Formats: sequence, structure tokens, C-alpha cells
Amino acid sequence: MPGYAANFGLILFMITLTFSAVFGVIVYRITTAAALSFSTNETTRSNVRVTVTATAVIINLVVILILDEIYGAVAKWLTEIEVPKTEKTFEERLILKAFLLKFVNSYAPIFYVAFFKGR
Repeated sequence: MPGYAANFGLILFMITLTFSAVFGVIVYRITTAAALSFSTNETTRSNVRVTVTATAVIINLVVILILDEIYGAVAKWLTEIEVPKTEKTFEERLILKAFLLKFVNSYAPIFYVAFFKGR
């Protein structure tokens, strides 16, 4: 039972990490847009939206790719800690953990854009 509690706690931490990364990109967008709008260069001020959007998308992409690799390794490690009795049980648990972590990692930014950014 303690192994399951540790797994649950770590998975919750990883999901929180994903949402924190999305929140970090939001904070980056706000602060960068504010800083660039105070620029004395007219070209910089006129291109604030494009610059902030492009750099935020690139940062988001890099974070998703890095966390995806980390989550794959963490899912395997967590499954090995459980010490499942059969290979089939190992595979089922690994697939569940990998799916859960990678789903949240891949779709958290999309949910942000769909439900919060448009308001």
C-alpha cells in the first residue's frame, strides 16, 4: 500500500508541475508584453503581440517536449517500484501512468487556450 501512495503522490506532483509550467508561460507573456510596450522603439511596440506570442509558443513547445521525456522515464520508474507480479500487469500499469502524465502534459496548454485565454 505505501508504494501506491507514493505513486499517487508523485503523479499528483507531476500534474501540478505541468500546470505550473503553463502558468509560468502565462506569467512570461504578461511580463514580456508589459516590458516591450514601454520600449522607445516604435517597431518594437507595434510588434509586441507577435513577438510575445511567438516566443511563448516556442517556450511552451520546449517545455512539453522536455516534460514528455521526463514523464516517460518517471512512469517506467514508478511501475518498477510497484513490483507487479506479471509482465502483463507491468505493461498495463505502465501504460496507464504514461497515458495519464503525457495526456495532462500535452493538453494542459490547449485547455488554457480554449477555456481561459479567449475570455
